[in-house]
Amino acid sequence: CPNGKCQGLGWGCGGGHYGYTTTTCAECPSPSAPPSPPALPPCPCVTSSRTYASCAANTYSWNPATSRYEAPSANRQICPNGKCQTLGWNCGGAHWAITTTACAECPAP
Repeated sequence: CPNGKCQGLGWGCGGGHYGYTTTTCAECPSPSAPPSPPALPPCPCVTSSRTYASCAANTYSWNPATSRYEAPSANRQICPNGKCQTLGWNCGGAHWAITTTACAECPAP
């Protein structure tokens, strides 16, 4: 505000405030570059290194729409954080196992 108050946008400059401030000239930041496209997965198909709860029972194919490896036939997904998770479940929640992945040939359609 003109009176030096640091105020929530749209609030009255005469009311409560976050603090008093002074201002100095500064360069405006450059507009940020557009986000780069996500990196391609290391390989289109992987297998899991863990056998618990059938995590390694299938070949997981990369799904670009969800950015994760999925084995729909087994209703499993490998989340970006390494969790072997039920397909459609939150990757941050409970899970079947933490897993690592290794490249594999994609099965023939």
